[in-house]
Amino acid sequence: MVNAEDTLCACGCQQLCAPGKTWRHGHWAKVHPPRQARPLIERFMEKVQKTETCWLWTGATGQWGYGLIRPDGGGKKIATHRLSYELHYGPIPDGLWCLHRCDTPACVRPEHLFLGTGKDNTQDMVDKGRHWMHTHPEKVLRGDQVWTRRFPERVPRGAAHNQAKLTDDDVRAIRQLYKPGSIKHQDLAEQFGVSRSLISMILARKIWTHLP
Repeated sequence: MVNAEDTLCACGCQQLCAPGKTWRHGHWAKVHPPRQARPLIERFMEKVQKTETCWLWTGATGQWGYGLIRPDGGGKKIATHRLSYELHYGPIPDGLWCLHRCDTPACVRPEHLFLGTGKDNTQDMVDKGRHWMHTHPEKVLRGDQVWTRRFPERVPRGAAHNQAKLTDDDVRAIRQLYKPGSIKHQDLAEQFGVSRSLISMILARKIWTHLP
């Protein structure tokens, strides 16, 4: 028997709802099935404005102007130029970057994209004059502006360095023991437990220059 204060489920199943509710648990979804997500390529292309040169992304962008999209409508965003490359050419191998020939971050035209390493990306910026040292040369520290020259007392030297393998006395001994023709760099390296190249730099006074 249904009382006046009872509420029947709005889906029409004639079942009672919990107090204060208009739908029984799970019945709303039966009447309103989840909306099917549109194909990614469709959502992608509707935000692309094709010009005579570039295909410009008109949707969300990141800090540096590269387009962003959520592949499944939610979750993590990915760069649209990388997505465009994969939609047209296939997956991008691990470790490779997707670079622009046109130098336009918002461009997603596949012909303007190519793959390269992180080193290739840096070199591409340098070649096109986009590296920060080119765009803001006033920010490059030179000469007496370098902090090691401004604050030499803050530079850890010799045994004070956290990666030092020798003490000041060791370095003095190396320089006193070495005599051309009588003892080799390799002999000193084995005696002090360091590499031959380190001995060579010490004797050439390229390092530990603060010691006599």
